[in-house]
Amino acid sequence: MAGVSVPERKDDTRAYSLLEGNTAGAEKMGLEDLNGMYINKAFQALADREARNHGRQPGECPEADLRAVYYTDAWDECHFHVGPFVLTYVYELLPSLISQFLVHAIEGRASVKNRLLDYPCPGLLFDLIFRSWWLLLLLFLVWKPPGCHAFNVAVAGVLFSFRCMCIAMKYAYLPESDLRLVQTFSRWRDNMHIFRNLGGAMHFNMTNTFEIDVMKELMTAALRADVLDTLSTCCFSFTPLAARTVWEPVKLTLAKCEDDEYVKASGMAPAKSSDFVASKFGNTKARIGLADLSSIEAEVSEGKLRAGVLAYYLALREYGPTSKFLLLGSILMTLAMTSVRPLLRFMFEDASNDTIKSTIFLCILSWTELSTIFLFNSYLLYVILDSKKRAQICQALLASIGHKQVRACRLIQGFEDIALPLKTVGDMLAFWATQRVLGPEIFRGLSIRYNSGYVLVGTMHLLALSGVLLLLDAGKHDMGLIYTIGSQVMVIFLVGVVAVCISALIAQGTNTSVALVQKVIDRAALDSILDQKAEDVTKLNGLLCGNLEDVAPVKILYMPANSQIVTSIIAAFGFLAHSVFKSLLRELHVPDLVFELI
Repeated sequence: MAGVSVPERKDDTRAYSLLEGNTAGAEKMGLEDLNGMYINKAFQALADREARNHGRQPGECPEADLRAVYYTDAWDECHFHVGPFVLTYVYELLPSLISQFLVHAIEGRASVKNRLLDYPCPGLLFDLIFRSWWLLLLLFLVWKPPGCHAFNVAVAGVLFSFRCMCIAMKYAYLPESDLRLVQTFSRWRDNMHIFRNLGGAMHFNMTNTFEIDVMKELMTAALRADVLDTLSTCCFSFTPLAARTVWEPVKLTLAKCEDDEYVKASGMAPAKSSDFVASKFGNTKARIGLADLSSIEAEVSEGKLRAGVLAYYLALREYGPTSKFLLLGSILMTLAMTSVRPLLRFMFEDASNDTIKSTIFLCILSWTELSTIFLFNSYLLYVILDSKKRAQICQALLASIGHKQVRACRLIQGFEDIALPLKTVGDMLAFWATQRVLGPEIFRGLSIRYNSGYVLVGTMHLLALSGVLLLLDAGKHDMGLIYTIGSQVMVIFLVGVVAVCISALIAQGTNTSVALVQKVIDRAALDSILDQKAEDVTKLNGLLCGNLEDVAPVKILYMPANSQIVTSIIAAFGFLAHSVFKSLLRELHVPDLVFELI
């Protein structure tokens, strides 16, 4: 590297290219050069700042500076950023025909492309699919179609706002380095990063990159838990057969990550798999201890298994992609929810004065509701899937270290959980690192965004929909309108509340698993004393159990998931639903006897 003498390391892959400040022509270079471009654009400013904080010149100690900003970045993705949230909400709220110029003026041309706002494609396509509310509003104001009401536009507007705010929440939880890439690096979209951190990619592997992306998630989880080096240095002492049982599927998956045909099978992939592998962290596979295959093979032959290999194996197996048939179920549910308003309108509203303009307006209204309700259902589905998969990981860890009840239940259910040894100091350290990375630290940024951020946004918009219902007046509005709008909002309301409650109940099991792990470790320490031939691990036991207490719980609505939060949600939304329901009944002139009964 020009002007800098730095020893070559296999796990750095041009990580020091941020010191060159020259990325010209790198678009045509290989994986290491692309890694260098990512790192240069994502971390150069932070690395230079970190160097000055330690009294060094930028580039004087690049590995230390990079390692420091990696830690910063891993924590940054768990923090909410107000500026990107507000700006993105405005960008998404406006038609992309307008917002692309606003983004270009504030963030630059690359950001227009990376945010999918450039015209004519995909900006126009996304306007027609997701921003059709503006067309709906325009037609209502210009045509004033008979039989169509402002309340229909208002409900559709609340749903449209939900979609915009969810996209804003996504960018609010992007770390500063990713925001910098969005604004300066056009290949961020070319390499599908705009989709790869969405629930569809993580839970259904829509981009065929889950096996690659989970390495990055393991690395950031290890950085937050401060066990990155431990993943590649600490090993379990297995038999060779048991170690190979874990290693062989991992080895096959690593080979798949380099298969161009596999990553292109999604229909969304760039020309080469190496473009997908490239990362702002450099070679993530090497950093979590999965790159030196010959060394791992030698260790496995001796019955040793790295913590990083086990963590990757469990993450693939327990948090791996869900069948896409579940998405089909979500689509059918969306169709059913969207059909509530047209069906009730046909039953209760007078459509004798409808014109062709009314028909066009109602078709666009149904499409607007369909596209936004599908996103609503998808985000709720991701919350449930995340809670379920985290619970599965924790159950797998408990079964593997010998929790009798959990292991018995999973064995009956057909799971094959490898029995992890906890007999030596190396075993204990390897398990501690695996537990800290997986339970429940992995995918924490995604979890906060969906389980807390999106749920909060959904709650706010459910309140807004309830407010729309309270504005209905039987003296001014047709009874059929009250029936249709009220039923439509009620269905959305019930689906949202039930999904959040289910997620909280599932996540509660994840949060209680840490205490169960501590009990198993305590028992392993006791067994080491009882077995005089075993290595004494009692001194390490207290330290590891104490460190596990630092594990942050899974949260719903930014609160630790437990039965109390479910009770609170039911009580709060039950009171709201009761008040709105009574208000609607009053508008419908229901007899006083009914009010006394409810």
